[in-house]
Amino acid sequence: MTSISKTLLGFALLAVVGLGGYWYGTMQEIPTSIEESVALQGEVVFLSGDLLKKQDAHWVTVNLSDTVTEADELRTSAGARASMLFDDGSVLRLDEKTEVKIAEMNSQSIRIEMKDGGVYNRVSPDDVRVYAVEHEGVVATALGTAFYVEVEGEETLLHVVSHDVELSYHDKKETISEGKKVSVKKESTDLVEKEIEDNAFVAWNKEQEGYTDSVKETEEAEEEEETTTEDEDTEELDEEVEAVTPPVVATPKGIQVSVSNGKVYWNSSISLEKGVKVVWSKEGSPTYPTRSGDRYIYLSSSVQEGNSSLSAFDGTGTYYVRVCEYLGGSCGTYSNQVSLYLVKEESPSADAQDKVEKPVIQSGEVSSISIAGTGKNVSWTVNGNSTKGFKVVWSKNTSPTYPTRSGDKYHYFSSPDKRSDALTSFDGAGTYYVRVCEYLGGKCGVYSNQIQVNLE
Repeated sequence: MTSISKTLLGFALLAVVGLGGYWYGTMQEIPTSIEESVALQGEVVFLSGDLLKKQDAHWVTVNLSDTVTEADELRTSAGARASMLFDDGSVLRLDEKTEVKIAEMNSQSIRIEMKDGGVYNRVSPDDVRVYAVEHEGVVATALGTAFYVEVEGEETLLHVVSHDVELSYHDKKETISEGKKVSVKKESTDLVEKEIEDNAFVAWNKEQEGYTDSVKETEEAEEEEETTTEDEDTEELDEEVEAVTPPVVATPKGIQVSVSNGKVYWNSSISLEKGVKVVWSKEGSPTYPTRSGDRYIYLSSSVQEGNSSLSAFDGTGTYYVRVCEYLGGSCGTYSNQVSLYLVKEESPSADAQDKVEKPVIQSGEVSSISIAGTGKNVSWTVNGNSTKGFKVVWSKNTSPTYPTRSGDKYHYFSSPDKRSDALTSFDGAGTYYVRVCEYLGGKCGVYSNQIQVNLE
């Protein structure tokens, strides 16, 4: 080998070594860890009829307030409806004769596999994870807040109620805008736009969400009907009040609650078109949307009186109870407050129950959180480890909580290492109260101190 050849070979070897070193150094810069997803869960918050869950080869009954988790297979019976509230604030509602599987439910993805029936999805506006409903290769992914999917034979129907939905089908992908109704058949590559009326289930969901019909003729017809029947309604209402209220006592219009033999009874002199929420808690003045420590039952019947048995969900003791007029997403008129002593079932004694439950007050591995900030930027320090991350809650009302009350807003961060956030003025410019809490899945544990910030 000549000296020139040796020189060239040397340069070639240096080049290879240099490129290899550059490649190795570059590879070293690639992150080797991905943020671990946190498992979420849901709670059955409304149930009319039978909801079943597959357990091994059998179907077992699911009750109100039961928990649903990833991989659960669920179905409703004829005439039944069920609603599940997920940890992130999203809601899945099942129509009658519907069967689904919660294929994924974590901090990165919620994926519902449909087999039959109809599902209404209200996706949390603050949600950054993927929320999708799929059936045999047709996938509807939320780009907004509300949509309905129905499976009928080999046809999949999508109705976008609010914002947009990305629809993937047969290697195609389209954005379906608000108000559109489209369908895809299994053996067809065509997307067909539908002109159909809302079915009873969609109409019911719109009522729950507070959506109104934007069609002018409908609005005018409703206004005309209200005008022509206003006097009649007032007369009928007065007659009902006279029938229920003793004439000697001037009772204001509203909802009256009483307690007898461990049950709560109520009667109302106002219309309850969307039903009532019965709310109870060990803290006074329970509300809907609930605060931390509140519990509720939803009764969709529009009757003017009723009763309910309540559970000691927070251990044996005195609970405060109210009934409120449900308006769809929030309550209007509240009843008077009554107190009721409830006993935890299968509890050996009140003292023993306290010893078991008080440490579970839902504090995990966090002993304290401290928050500080000015303007929109806030940051916090933590003593301990919040394995499921944090909820940042803020409001123009003091002491914001999660689950949120009316007027509260939250951001959810699944990473235990998260320590800062940027807030927005969702309720107009002004002073907002801010707290951070340890997230436990469905509720918060330890809360930080409260600070005030000015948001534009």
